Amino acid sequence: MKSKIDTEYFEKRKFTLGCNRLSGTFKSVWIKQKGSCIHCGMPLEINGDRELIFKTPLDEGGKRTITNMTYGHKHCNNKFNRNRPKGI
Repeated sequence: MKSKIDTEYFEKRKFTLGCNRLSGTFKSVWIKQKGSCIHCGMPLEINGDRELIFKTPLDEGGKRTITNMTYGHKHCNNKFNRNRPKGI
């Protein structure tokens, strides 16, 4: 059984690894989200199954800005898109 201290240590470690491996805008997005999935809130793995998501897609006029970019688990994003009402 994991203790709260173990969980906090590994979550902080994942966040720090992300900070060390990313740079520029991508690092700023990681820090803004505290290394967590935008959909489920669970920690992301820097080498894991994560996606960079544009809140307003680039082909719909979205910009490559920190406020328009976010990270999510690939499976969470797929689930979100399947359940998303059409036209949004």
